[in-house]
Amino acid sequence: MASNTSSYRIKISKYKIFLTALILYIVSQISIMIITKDLRQDFLMLQLTSSSDVFLKIVTSWKDAGFLNAYYNHFYFDFVHPVIYSIFLSSLLARGFIKRNITDRLDFVLFLPYLAGMLDLVENSIHLYLLADLTRITPSIVLAGSVFTWTKWVLALSTLAAGVFMLFSPSKKDT
Repeated sequence: MASNTSSYRIKISKYKIFLTALILYIVSQISIMIITKDLRQDFLMLQLTSSSDVFLKIVTSWKDAGFLNAYYNHFYFDFVHPVIYSIFLSSLLARGFIKRNITDRLDFVLFLPYLAGMLDLVENSIHLYLLADLTRITPSIVLAGSVFTWTKWVLALSTLAAGVFMLFSPSKKDT
């Protein structure tokens, strides 16, 4: 298994893959931000809330204000976005692993961004399911969605922080 993950590390760390994924990530993120600009902080709150009452209140306010279509429209990007950021974050980590000469026994960490991306897709699917019929909004499904969301964010942000740290903080060789 180590040789397969080592091979993956080498391939995903290629500068061309890293740069392409970074550019696509930035374009995708900006596109989502533009589409959802009118949703303001409620866009993030909808993802993070574990309260079915808060979820319903946000969706209802968007519907009343005519913003619900913006939320639907963001899914055109947000079903591809997790794939893009998973590749980018995995490439970032791989480049950091190579720079820091991290043992290939830890290469399983390179796959954590893909877990984050899969959780994001589950979250998106739950939200679409709930939006199709607002009577489906129950405490248990909103709680499940928020657990997927919080786990996604922890994985994505921690792998981003680790990758940036490994790449850009001075190493013993640099000092």
